[in-house]
Amino acid sequence: MRKLAGLLCALALVLAALPAVAQYDEELSQYSASLRVLMIQAERLRPQDSASRAAIQSELFELSKKLHRLEEEALRANTELQRHGNAPDRKLLLAAAISKSLDLAQSLIGFYLDTHDKAFWVSASQAAQSARQLLAQR
Repeated sequence: MRKLAGLLCALALVLAALPAVAQYDEELSQYSASLRVLMIQAERLRPQDSASRAAIQSELFELSKKLHRLEEEALRANTELQRHGNAPDRKLLLAAAISKSLDLAQSLIGFYLDTHDKAFWVSASQAAQSARQLLAQR
């Protein structure tokens, strides 16, 4: 009876995580698109346009908070599944990894805006590409 209760609890956790995974997929697609728009804006920005730079940096900061929340939720859900004896969930781990890659890209774009150093831009582009590759693996 105890094993059955444990199995039912584990099944409930897995079923509860499924809608969240679909929601994460949708959110990550939106966040990736937002990042692309911000990258285009950052690339076209004139160095003397401090108001636009501040607006982009503000949007990057808001995106960062959303990405951190999503990563934490995905990792928490995966940890709960494992705590109840389930294997790690690939989709939840992908969601966390994509969030991390997008967050790295947004940070590097912010650094590029601050310094105009192309090394930050190149690295931001690579991090965004890594996130897109992971998105394709879902």
